[in-house]
Amino acid sequence: MLPSHDVTPPDERLDPADFPPRFGYALFHTAAALGQLAALVLLVRWRPPGVGWAALLFVAVGLGQYRLYFPLHDASHGKLFPRRITNRRLGRVVAALLFTTYPSFVAIHLEHHRRWGERDDPGAVDYSGIAASSSASSCGRSLA
Repeated sequence: MLPSHDVTPPDERLDPADFPPRFGYALFHTAAALGQLAALVLLVRWRPPGVGWAALLFVAVGLGQYRLYFPLHDASHGKLFPRRITNRRLGRVVAALLFTTYPSFVAIHLEHHRRWGERDDPGAVDYSGIAASSSASSCGRSLA
């Protein structure tokens, strides 16, 4: 099990103040991820026949969706765009493309930060190899 506290030496820790949200950066990375996913979805219609192409596009669309996680993550912390309302609006759009809702993603993700390294961490199954406890598993159901 991972430690529940930050083991990074103090002189190596990053200061969030050194990374203020920048509109241009956020817009570019979000538009690039959305554009990539849109292009891949459009390619599905005109792909050459064959299972090989379908499998390749299936994987590529999945990677495009994965790339959308990062703007969603930063928006959930209010650190993607300078304005909170912009983060929430974009977060709702991106969350919908990932088949979830923004409020439920934020709640579960912030719970993950509060419980990082603990058995009740909703994200523990992603990084620690331990099975999620019943309380972590029920977190998502209670938010639906």
